[in-house]
Amino acid sequence: MSGFASALYCRAEDVKPALLKTLADLQLDYLDLYLIHWPLGFRPGNDPFPKNPDGSMLYDDTHFLETWGALEKCVEEGLVKHIGLSNFNSQQIDLVRNWGRHR
Repeated sequence: MSGFASALYCRAEDVKPALLKTLADLQLDYLDLYLIHWPLGFRPGNDPFPKNPDGSMLYDDTHFLETWGALEKCVEEGLVKHIGLSNFNSQQIDLVRNWGRHR
């Protein structure tokens, strides 16, 4: 079965484990599309959307190019057919296009 897409909000080292969990949950061998949903990630931990004491989101300092590199490895391993971006501005998109191998 194909036709599935997913998005992530995580650090580079969490990309493949998150993808493998998604594949297992959906009982798939690969995803057609895997997106970086936002150009920032959340702090790692048990809460997928961690917050500061004041209720604001608790972001991580991982650069989205590191996460893009991890996505490219998933394409090369055949776990994902296509990768993309969501909610990025034109400057951020240009960074990925100029830096990445998969455009």
